[in-house]
Amino acid sequence: MADVFISYSRRDADFVRWLHESLSEAGRDVWVDWEDIPAASEWEQDIHDSIDAAESFVFVVTGNSLASEYCGAELRHAEGQGKRIVPIALDSADPAAAPRDLSQLNWIWCRSGDDRDVALARLSSALDTDLAWARAHTRLLVRAVEWEKRQDASLLLRGRDLAEAEQVLAANAGKEPTPTELQQRYLHESRRAASRRQRIVLGSVTVALLVSVALGVVALLQRNTAVRATSSASSLALTSVADAQPAAKLDVALLLGLAAYRASPTVQAESNMVSALETARSSRVQAILRVGHGAINSVAFSPDGRILAAGNDDGTVLAWTVGTRERRLLHGRHGVVNAVALGPGGRLLAAGTDDGAVLLWDASTDTPTFLNGRQRGINALAFSPDGRTIVSGGGDGTVLLWDVRTRTSRQLTELQGISGVAFSPDGLTLAATDPVTGEAMLWNTRTYRERGTLDVPSNGTYGVAFSPDGRTAATSGQNGTSLWNFRTRTQIGNDMYGTNQSTGIASPTFSSDGSMVATVGDGGTLGVFDVRTRRVVGPTALPQPLNLDGTVTTVAFSPRGRTLALASSNGTVLLRDVQQAAPQLRNGVPGVTTSVAFSPDGQTLAAGYARGDVILRDVRRRTRKVLAKVPGSITDVAFSPDGNTLAAAYNHGDGDSPGRVVLLAVNGKGRRLLPRYDGYLDSVALSPDGYTVAAGINIGMVILSDLHTRARRELPYHRGFDDSQEHELYVNNIEFSPDGRRLASMGNGTVALWDRGTRKWQVWNAHQGELDSVEFSPDGRTLASHSTRVRLRLWDVRTHVLRGKLDGASPGGTTDSGLAFSPDGRTLASADGHGAVQLWSLRPRARIGPPLNGHQGAVVGIAFSPDGRMFASAGRRGAVLWDDVLWSNFAQLERRVCRLVIGNLTEAEWRDLVPGLPYRTPCAD
Repeated sequence: MADVFISYSRRDADFVRWLHESLSEAGRDVWVDWEDIPAASEWEQDIHDSIDAAESFVFVVTGNSLASEYCGAELRHAEGQGKRIVPIALDSADPAAAPRDLSQLNWIWCRSGDDRDVALARLSSALDTDLAWARAHTRLLVRAVEWEKRQDASLLLRGRDLAEAEQVLAANAGKEPTPTELQQRYLHESRRAASRRQRIVLGSVTVALLVSVALGVVALLQRNTAVRATSSASSLALTSVADAQPAAKLDVALLLGLAAYRASPTVQAESNMVSALETARSSRVQAILRVGHGAINSVAFSPDGRILAAGNDDGTVLAWTVGTRERRLLHGRHGVVNAVALGPGGRLLAAGTDDGAVLLWDASTDTPTFLNGRQRGINALAFSPDGRTIVSGGGDGTVLLWDVRTRTSRQLTELQGISGVAFSPDGLTLAATDPVTGEAMLWNTRTYRERGTLDVPSNGTYGVAFSPDGRTAATSGQNGTSLWNFRTRTQIGNDMYGTNQSTGIASPTFSSDGSMVATVGDGGTLGVFDVRTRRVVGPTALPQPLNLDGTVTTVAFSPRGRTLALASSNGTVLLRDVQQAAPQLRNGVPGVTTSVAFSPDGQTLAAGYARGDVILRDVRRRTRKVLAKVPGSITDVAFSPDGNTLAAAYNHGDGDSPGRVVLLAVNGKGRRLLPRYDGYLDSVALSPDGYTVAAGINIGMVILSDLHTRARRELPYHRGFDDSQEHELYVNNIEFSPDGRRLASMGNGTVALWDRGTRKWQVWNAHQGELDSVEFSPDGRTLASHSTRVRLRLWDVRTHVLRGKLDGASPGGTTDSGLAFSPDGRTLASADGHGAVQLWSLRPRARIGPPLNGHQGAVVGIAFSPDGRMFASAGRRGAVLWDDVLWSNFAQLERRVCRLVIGNLTEAEWRDLVPGLPYRTPCAD
């Protein structure tokens, strides 16, 4: 590890020899490339490794070094690695010709008329400033680079090394050399590994936090830097704990992740939030209601679906207005709540307790009315459809009918026990189940006479329910879940069993359309059955339930939809969408989708289909309409700048079949068909001024069509770097730059830029293998290229220099393509090669969250909405609108998380999860 790395031009070697001798005589270890590169070494890698291992980077500034490509590359690497850069300038140095970052530094002048000893003393003073921090920075950088190269978890920091590194990084916040993104990511991954080993996650981070605070008090002039360091340390601590939460604690992960992002929106915090939101999306979580610490024994929706009630072991009842954070906590103080029921409109709420009380609340008061029917434990409650009657089933076998207006009761025939009660949809029949005898008894609610039974073949029937049309009844018990023809009182088919042949232990519940019935198994598992086939709804339609670190105790379908509320033994209620698999994906439209594009105002999503359809979808109202049907397969769509026209490329067949471009009026009142092309049309693009259509043909041709003059121009062929010249036969994607001055094309391993001013191609070798997509950044300065081997490259549009790489974890074959920048240029979305979409942060360059798996097949196109809040992806089996994993500002993220999680972490939970950090509520109640 050297003290100093000297970067210089060979033409200035005489001065550098004097400088090398002077620094060496002063006891410094100096790295100069004339003596330190071993024979046959990898020259560029040795240079980079030596810069990384040096404590300081001395740049000899002359006209020669400023013009040198090699010196410039060394300087950019040093800047990228956060090295402390000390420029020493000679006669020919011109600050105006220097890069901006270099020109802003304090130069040490050592010209022919300057005193060299004074310059050397100033250089030595600069090298000795914060020397301990420079050495620590270098040690950490060397270890981080080695870890990134080898991807070996054993190279991560742990124990005292990790704690000291975090302390040093926090203590030197705001100093030069600055910490790099790689160093921060290295520390973050080290802390995550320590968490996975079940060690104390926050010890060293808290120390770093205290050091940052102390620095802020002592060094008032660096207050802003200290505040940023404190926020960053807090965010890192919260993100680490959020990452460590299993999927079963999604509510905790979301709340901690939101707190981390609020503290500091680092790429790690952003990645954590995307991961948690993707878990919620893929598991179809609509909301997580944090009720309390006791088990939830009963949940019920009001008939209109606006209110959800949950009865708790601690004797409380929570009434939640669905879709808001408005909650009422009702205290009955009559023992464990075993059953809850809501009347029409949610105006009345009833609860039954284990001490035999029926408690009745109305919407205007938190004080209940106590109904005493002298039953020994209330196990089941139900309102009649008209809301005038409440039935309560007691553990002593009594069934009482309560008149809501007069508060008087009438007892029906006494059984040995009651575990479930239900009214038929017309209110004319009452059913009750006896867990001792297994009977499901029926009564006429007008005459109070028995109407027979459902002949369950064995003891242990725990619940009963009617389908919405009243034609079918369901019972659950030791024989599983059974369906009954209510008119004939006969069982329909065989008994249905959930996972592991579990029996039913709670009352069943029907979906709003009667197509599904759900119940809880004896192991606390969820069973959802298709009523028509009497089979368990498969994992593709209903992912494995998130029980949120507890077992399911009871379930309820919402009256107006396909939402299922799952009550848990840990005091949470999970709302999930259980819509069965349909021909199209969620948020999608049917058919093989080949391309997607957003309108300039972001309100409309256009999708092209292999069957020739062009469909417009209103992303806010979720409505869609067919804009056109063409006699061929759509390959690409693009909006005009004003959003009034949509260009669609299509082909009549495969191979070299002729392609066409049709211009469609978005209002559906007109179309214009451009002349056919001699080849298969893969891509179409509209210039930013809307006057030019560019078409990419698979025979290697790019054609520009002027929409005003109707003139058509064939651009010259552009050749790649291989002898086979395969690029002439492959143009799969074209894009205009934002200013319209350039047109990007792609081929077999090459990227080509057409300059509309010089009318020439600029071609360079970009990948080894075919390309899928090219995309300009919103500012037009960067061009991203995506290969079929899931390799991403970022290029400087002006110089064609490689700015960075973003490589997928593993090759994905040649079937996925798609690439898109977010409107702010900070995020890049790409197909990952496995039918998923990967999000990338570009500042710093890192992955954001896991691959987003929304497709059943390859991804062939990606587009961001203009506001960056959502993106769409096209796949072989449909289009997906991703509107729930991104955000354009913190307020949007906060609303998303706080609509998902109803209720905050308590102070006790906070102290247990993140000791040492001040308590804060991520969501405002």
